[in-house]
Order: sequence, then structure tokens, then C-alpha cells
Amino acid sequence: VYIAPRDDIARAGLDWFKIQSTHWRELPLLKDTAKPTPIPVPDDVIPAIEGWKMNLDQSNDQWVKPDADTTGWKRVKLGTFAAMGIPHDVKAYFRKRIIIPADWQGRRINLCFAAPPRRHGVTHQGRLWINGVLAKIRQPLKNGHDASFTLDVTQQAKTGAIDLALEVDGKWKKPKKRRPGSGRARPSGVTGAFFLEAVPATVSITPLSGPW
Repeated sequence: VYIAPRDDIARAGLDWFKIQSTHWRELPLLKDTAKPTPIPVPDDVIPAIEGWKMNLDQSNDQWVKPDADTTGWKRVKLGTFAAMGIPHDVKAYFRKRIIIPADWQGRRINLCFAAPPRRHGVTHQGRLWINGVLAKIRQPLKNGHDASFTLDVTQQAKTGAIDLALEVDGKWKKPKKRRPGSGRARPSGVTGAFFLEAVPATVSITPLSGPW
């Protein structure tokens, strides 16, 4: 369809769909009994993908403070800029408050970010604050093989909640030396998942003496 000589090459794509339509057919609806059972969220995990507030205009750093005013901010599900309906080359600001369950107190609480390897993570770079303080992880956050991390936030969670502030810069800075075949990493935004996990407290510790 695409490489054959033709006078109306602009319609090649439409012709392809016309040919495929003769093969396509509607599939029967899947019965409820045949659908996979939803996987329940464990009691020791709090997903942090939805419920973020986003803004594209910040003139100072007051937005990272726990008591920052988010009036007028757009409520979004964290993901790529395209999925959130914003341009890929802007700087976006996100906030989220997570309430800590009462029965989590006395346990170690971790903030985790899980991203698939290679080009996933925070693109093109970002910064993360916890309760208004820059998180003690490698900053700025970037995409790549080491985009995932786990951070102990037990002390920050003792008040019963933690406030996350995330800055994501989608602007791409062309490297001075670029490998052949490399180009702009896409998509801009966050292709990974934030979540909290509670680790049971240690019951006892038994030292294992002797040579190993």
C-alpha cells in the first residue's frame, strides 16, 4: 500500500485501513466470570500515583512548604505530560499529602519510587521535597537505569502525614557530546510509581558469631 506507485499517495494510510476493515470483526463481550480478579492493595502499602495537584507557574520556593496554598491547582494523576494535557517542554510543579495510618506508627516507613529500567523515571529531570526539605537522595532526579529509589521517611511521618513536593523540568538540554543515534528522551513527565510502605518493627536480633 505504501511503496507501490500511486497518484494519490496522501490516501495511502486511509486505503490501508479500508483493506484491514475487511478482516477486522467485533469480539464478543467478556463475561464477568472470565475477567481477572483485581489484585488488592496490601495493608502495608499506600499507592501515591493519583491525587496530586499540579501548577505550571511558580515565582518562588514557597510552594514546597507543607502549608503552601494550592488553591486553583489542577488535580491530576501523576504520569507523562501528554497524559496530563500539558506541553512536553515545560516545568511543572506537583504536591501531594499522604495521611499515615495510625497502626503504622512504630514501624519503619519508606517512600519508594519504582520505575522500569532504561529511559523511564523522571524526565528530563526533577527535584523532590519532603515536608518542605529537599529529600536526601540523588538530586536531580533523572530517568535511566538507577531512577528507582527507597528512602526512609519514618521521622517525617511521625506527625501523621507527609507532604511531597515534586518539580519536573521537561525542557531538554542538548548534550555537548551526543552518541550517534541518540535523540530526545521521551516522554516528558514521570513514568514510574510513588508509594509508601510500612516495614514491621524488628522483634529480636540474634548475632551470628564465629568465622564465616
